[in-house]
Amino acid sequence: MRDRTIDVSVENWEKSIDNSNEYTLLREGKIIGKLLPMTIFNPKDVVDVISVKTKYCIPSFQRGYRWEEKQVLDLLKDIWDWNAKEQNKQYKYCLQPLVIIESSDPDYDYDVIDGQQRLTTLFIILKAINKEVKFSINYATREGSSEYLDKIGGNLVDSDKNIDYYHMFNAYQTVNKFFIDNQYDSDIWYEKLVDSFS
Repeated sequence: MRDRTIDVSVENWEKSIDNSNEYTLLREGKIIGKLLPMTIFNPKDVVDVISVKTKYCIPSFQRGYRWEEKQVLDLLKDIWDWNAKEQNKQYKYCLQPLVIIESSDPDYDYDVIDGQQRLTTLFIILKAINKEVKFSINYATREGSSEYLDKIGGNLVDSDKNIDYYHMFNAYQTVNKFFIDNQYDSDIWYEKLVDSFS
């Protein structure tokens, strides 16, 4: 018998043994989803994530958005420094995983199990550099965060209302500062983002 449970490093996830070809996801003793092995390692280019109209839901067990300046800058610099043309063609830049399962809520396409910090940061970056954001993010237990994120970039006087807004707004400011201080062209950065993965 083989262990077919996904360890997503969330404190209250439990292990399960399953003889089938599926992976069972449990939370607090309840099955919340099944993943087929082929869907677990189904790499996608980032352009497929950011350019498709998709509704993501961040479940209640996920922590709020907490990336600080260092993590945002690391992501921005990694993309800027990656040059696919100079790299061996057999290698692609790896953004790190976005683990999703089909949502049981008909209002959303996917629940994000892991990677919401990166996904939210990509959303913020695209807003900051005035690129169309086709995907949406809803936070199951963080009321107002989705609306705040959608409006980010305007006159956001509410950044001190809660900790999520604070970190989202700081990430937005970090993105703007990155391009201004380094005199980088955001269109070139965006092209690197979509080209690095194809």
